[in-house]
Amino acid sequence: MSVSGLNLSGLSGYDFSAVIQAMVDAYKLPENQMFNKVSTLTTEKSAWQDINTRLSAVDTALTKLKDSQIWTKTTATTASTNSYFSVTGSGSGVQGNYIVNVSKIAQSETDVSKELTDSSLTTAMNTALGTGYADNGTASNWDFTLTVNGQAENIHVVKSDSAGSAPTLQDVVNSINGAGAGVKANLVQSSMGNYRIDFNSSQTGTANSITFGDPNSFLQTIGVLNDSGTVSDYTATGLSDPSLGGKIQGAQDAILTVNGLSITSASNTVSGAISGATLTLNAPGQATVTVSSDTTAVQSAVQAFVDAYNSAQQTINSYLSYDSSTQKAGALLGDSTLQSIQASLRQKAGSVLSNPGNYTLLSDIGVSTSGKSSDLTLDATKFTSALAADPQSVANLFGASYSGITPADNEGLANLLGNYLDPLTKYGGTLASTTSSLDNEIKDLNDRITQFEQRAADYEENLKVKFSKLEASLSAMNSQSSWLTAQTTALFSSSKSS
Repeated sequence: MSVSGLNLSGLSGYDFSAVIQAMVDAYKLPENQMFNKVSTLTTEKSAWQDINTRLSAVDTALTKLKDSQIWTKTTATTASTNSYFSVTGSGSGVQGNYIVNVSKIAQSETDVSKELTDSSLTTAMNTALGTGYADNGTASNWDFTLTVNGQAENIHVVKSDSAGSAPTLQDVVNSINGAGAGVKANLVQSSMGNYRIDFNSSQTGTANSITFGDPNSFLQTIGVLNDSGTVSDYTATGLSDPSLGGKIQGAQDAILTVNGLSITSASNTVSGAISGATLTLNAPGQATVTVSSDTTAVQSAVQAFVDAYNSAQQTINSYLSYDSSTQKAGALLGDSTLQSIQASLRQKAGSVLSNPGNYTLLSDIGVSTSGKSSDLTLDATKFTSALAADPQSVANLFGASYSGITPADNEGLANLLGNYLDPLTKYGGTLASTTSSLDNEIKDLNDRITQFEQRAADYEENLKVKFSKLEASLSAMNSQSSWLTAQTTALFSSSKSS
């Protein structure tokens, strides 16, 4: 019979419920100890995970410093007054000064029709064809071809208004833009109520000039082609006559020299003229580009290592600390493994490093500790000076290759400290094994707690049954005692009255 809901009446005069609760609480003392142990282990696990994250950040920062590309990275600049071109750095270039003389910038071809209206277009085409607009769904008698860079595309001229007799000027423009022919069209209002269709190649350079095919005399009718079926060239004189159309800008390659070497480019974005720099041409003219070492990128990477190292040390200190005023201890106070990690970090960061270059200490390049603090600081001035004086030695000090000099596996900070951190922080490494072991302990304790909870529930039910019987017995005895007392009182009273 289940007695989990059994309540004691208290008719005996004794508080057996309080007695049972006290006995159950005493029984559960080992369980409370297990709860406390789970809480402690969970805190320790969280601490080790935090430490692993911090040490991984140090390892990542060292890996970046070991990458030779960051040490050879350059930046390209030009005078702020230079309006002929702009320049951006694009990686590792050859340091030096480069005189850039732009003769021509790249251009796309632009051709225009004569001035037209929707009605004049329809009238002219009807006259040219001797019939009206006709479209079978795949081709019309207004179609023409555009060829750009060897790729020919048919322009199927479609009218948008099914009730209209012929396509409008805007329909022609939309048909061109939807064909993917490498040409974009615009409808330009050239005078009051009159428009020209503007044909513009999508890409610059002579390879992207436009060739027109006119099987239905459409282009000749709108004036892009002249009476001879060719394009009239107005690039030198300009075009103002509304009755004429033709070429107003020719396709053109950019032409420039870099330190006297002639370069031709179909685009105004030139990335191969100067190693490590990209030029964006704006206008003809001459200016100088300076390609120099990008010390900012290197310094930022070193600072990132310093910050990661300090974060790791500060975190370790907090877990090993003890505050005597609050009597609060860190989660891993006295842990010998963590103390060893802390000492190893300090020793390796402050040790004499094997280096094929001239620098052998981090302090030689401005990375050092001050006072009793284990934190590192970066003296930017000293670092910049050391880098300018001997960039190869600074790079090698961190374990990076430079100018053909590659440190051995035991040379340089990234190798020395990295070889120590990798087994600790890698997947399945030492710290991962530590947290896994703590996970197993926590799981085992939680299983034991679950089992203990059941035993405690059984124990409480047994106590309730026993004390319920005792309660019933004492209640019966109390009832008998009350009856006897009443009988005795009655007899006493009767004897007195007689």
